[in-house]
Amino acid sequence: MKKSVLTAALAAAAGLCMVFAVNAGAEELTEGDFVIKTYDGHAAVSYTGSDSEVRIPSEIAGYTIDVIDEKAFYWNASVEKVELPDSITEIGLSAFDGAENLKEIDLPDGVTVIGESAFANCRSLERISVPEGIKVIGGHAFLYCSSLGTIDLPEGLEEIGYRAFEHCEGLERVTVPESLRYLGGEAFRKVPWYEEMAAKDSTVVLDGFLTQVSTGITGEYTVPEGVRGIAGEVFKNSAWMTSCILPEGVVSIGDGAFYGCTAMSSITLPKSLRYIGDNAFTDCYAMTGITLPEGVEEIGDFAFSGAVRIREFSIPSTVTKLGYKALGFDREGDPYGAAVDFTSGTAAEDYFRESGLENVKDMEYIDPGPLGTEDISREISKPSVTGSPEKKKNSSAPIVVFIALISAGAGAYIALNRRKKK
Repeated sequence: MKKSVLTAALAAAAGLCMVFAVNAGAEELTEGDFVIKTYDGHAAVSYTGSDSEVRIPSEIAGYTIDVIDEKAFYWNASVEKVELPDSITEIGLSAFDGAENLKEIDLPDGVTVIGESAFANCRSLERISVPEGIKVIGGHAFLYCSSLGTIDLPEGLEEIGYRAFEHCEGLERVTVPESLRYLGGEAFRKVPWYEEMAAKDSTVVLDGFLTQVSTGITGEYTVPEGVRGIAGEVFKNSAWMTSCILPEGVVSIGDGAFYGCTAMSSITLPKSLRYIGDNAFTDCYAMTGITLPEGVEEIGDFAFSGAVRIREFSIPSTVTKLGYKALGFDREGDPYGAAVDFTSGTAAEDYFRESGLENVKDMEYIDPGPLGTEDISREISKPSVTGSPEKKKNSSAPIVVFIALISAGAGAYIALNRRKKK
């Protein structure tokens, strides 16, 4: 069994070359089988060798290795075991994607982020230790890790991304920690124990997160008592739902949770709400107003993009983070003249200035006209998926959605034409 244990001293002794270059403001060097991108005295590392066991040193050429770089072991079929130094704090995007023979890995205590698709397609991965300090598990992080049997999600974890554990066919029941803020859409899709739950009941609440509702919701919908979080995309494109009531106790609304709910004119938000995810209310054309309760702390990117009938936003003083074009912009990213009320000296004031809304504060509200005058044809594609060849082929096909809203007294007529997905 070949084994790589590389340090700066060993590299020098072996006469290995070191090549420096500048890339996007970062210095890049190659030392043996390692490629390092340096910044601020630290470094992100990737591996180009073919050893079955790899040990990554904590320091190379005076730089502290603290990130496993994007695609560090991308489709490396040789590696079976990787030893990471305690200095590592982040596993980058697709870092081990396609390392199909990787069987085990221990993440150091300092790791706080597992990036998107970090371990996707690691079909032989049987064991991974997740440290207590982990905060984020990105979308598709463990996609197609079919041999993974157990994973402990510690208290302190705040976010699980879109389809993070999809097709983990061998995964045993996972408990979602109380600390979790966001649960991505279809996080456990094609995992047997979850699929069994979803088949038994049209409404699924997983450890406090609403992860599935019945299709074809019409009229008003009330979220069940006891729910603490709305998972990502749960109500996406529920085009006939006209209003929604969230009970007290709901703390978070996931990414895209109400995306495309074009007939929803109102939603009742509880005082317990703290977090609103990216695109949470994108294209909610019928919504004419929103009351954001005091206590809300975060509003994600494009959260109200395209909700152009909301004439005024009153941002609570408790908000500490407002994402990119979170509110006040149409679906093309242009301001439409909504009034924004906020407290001076808060994050909302910074958003008002930095987003450019300050420059159009006297802009007259652009009335989109009566509900039913829109005629919009658009394509919506899921985030890119790194999976099997079949998966890659299917994932690139867009969902074509044609929405024609015609005023008709009692409401709106909505025609949806979707390309069938397998």
